[in-house]
Amino acid sequence: MAKFMEDGEWIRHIKRMRLVYKRKMQCLVSELKKQFKQNISIIGGQSGLYLYLLVKIHLKRSEEWLIEHASYFGVKVCILPPFIP
Repeated sequence: MAKFMEDGEWIRHIKRMRLVYKRKMQCLVSELKKQFKQNISIIGGQSGLYLYLLVKIHLKRSEEWLIEHASYFGVKVCILPPFIP
């Protein structure tokens, strides 16, 4: 690891990963906006590693049902306390 860092590879790796995560985040935000339209508020969409998402979902389904179905599609949902911007 020390050699990796001494040779400047660590910095190059970090720069590459920032670009990778930025592209992933842009793709995710774009798709969320497309799917949810005006029923979504996105906070932290520029972060790269996490996203705080406020969504109004007009379905007669429980929170548990929605979380379970998100998981089915590979989306991990962590319930956080309400955020008031």
